[in-house]
Amino acid sequence: MASSASATNISLLIFAASGVVGLLLFFILFIVYAYQRRSLRHKQKEQELQVEMKQKMLQALIEGQERERARLSRDIHDSLGAQLSTIKLYLAELQTYPLNSNTDNLIEASMGLLTTSIHDLRAISQDLMPQPLKKMGLINTLRTYCQKLSVAHKRKVCFTANVNLLSISDSTSLMIFRVIQEVISNAIKHGDSRTISIKLSDQIHELIINVEEDGIPYNWEEAKARSQSNGLGILNIETRISLMNGILQQTNIDNKNVVSIKIPMHGE
Repeated sequence: MASSASATNISLLIFAASGVVGLLLFFILFIVYAYQRRSLRHKQKEQELQVEMKQKMLQALIEGQERERARLSRDIHDSLGAQLSTIKLYLAELQTYPLNSNTDNLIEASMGLLTTSIHDLRAISQDLMPQPLKKMGLINTLRTYCQKLSVAHKRKVCFTANVNLLSISDSTSLMIFRVIQEVISNAIKHGDSRTISIKLSDQIHELIINVEEDGIPYNWEEAKARSQSNGLGILNIETRISLMNGILQQTNIDNKNVVSIKIPMHGE
């Protein structure tokens, strides 16, 4: 009987020890699991903070560029443009005095050059800071911009839109305008295109921007790598689209360079 009781006690001890070990293992696993969950949450928080910081840095970069564009636009319009206009008035006044034919021809030629320079300066100032956006809206501003590009660069720049963007904010309008401006500039620079087609459409709270051009096929990533050393065009395109939570795709279809951009409007 004693041996039987002893065996029972040993079995109970083994069972109890097994239970204690099991509980210890459970607590250890629970602690490890909790630590991993906490570590994962911490890592996710760090990633979210990094993304947020990157977004803020990109936003600050774009806002800084726009402030500099606005300053340059004001300087061109208020200072240099005003000076050229004053010189033109002086020359016009000088024409009222009796002059010989050679001098009169020189004055007339100078006034012609000044008129062209003033026109060019206004165009540059307008490109730097497109004031008509607030007055005309994004669609009409883009249509006018493409018409001017067709004349200035002797290229066929076509613009169509079947979307209503009257309610979007000024900052979003400017951002979209800059994206399209940079895409067209990129097409002219890298693709050497003769015909550029820009189309805006909407699809369930998304703005769809398609730009097709018949220039030399090029690789977007290679062009972006070149832009890092020679300019910020493509990087600015991707930065602005990222700030609007958009998606960009660039492909070569039927010997055409095609840039497709989708931007969520969120009911704007």
